[in-house]
Amino acid sequence: MDSLYDLIDSFFYGLYDNLVVPVLHWLSLALGLLLLPVSTFSPAVQILYVSILGALVSRLLARRFKTKHEKALQAQFKEKLSALKYTGAVEDPKLEKVVRHGIHQDADKVYETIILDKFVEMGITYFFPLFFFLIWLEYGVFTPQQLKILTGSPWAWQTASGIRFSAAYLYLYGYNIALLALWLASLLYRLARRKLARNGPADGGGPTA
Repeated sequence: MDSLYDLIDSFFYGLYDNLVVPVLHWLSLALGLLLLPVSTFSPAVQILYVSILGALVSRLLARRFKTKHEKALQAQFKEKLSALKYTGAVEDPKLEKVVRHGIHQDADKVYETIILDKFVEMGITYFFPLFFFLIWLEYGVFTPQQLKILTGSPWAWQTASGIRFSAAYLYLYGYNIALLALWLASLLYRLARRKLARNGPADGGGPTA
């Protein structure tokens, strides 16, 4: 039995040393290229720059997940509920109650699928860019020891009032603020497009002589 455990341990250690470590190494080098445009700035600026990139990745993933499947589920849910208006034709009140209950159950199943898809979407579009870049910054690029070497302080940013931010917390705040700003910009853009669509193209043709 011990030899089996040793064999399993050696397999996973070999897998980690020969696959995981090289992949993480090359991934770290690839991510390091993202910092080249701001490499001359302070660690705080670099972290905020990455937080904006992370927010952009999140928005791109969110747009990618606005699939036809979600639209089909929404249409199916509305179709299920619209069938309720036909239950009034059932003359037996007890039978009508059973039919309405069945329709509600079918609609609830579709709604549960929609909610589940939303949770999966949030996990991929929000939490993946959040933790992916956060872990890289906190444990790979701007560790407290590295910040100490670069700035003389283990903190990525420190305010005059004494508030201190590690690389992880600074990225977390920057990421969410950037996401909020992008969401507001997208909302304003959609509102402007709807307003232009309602007003229609301006009539540029003047009277001719």
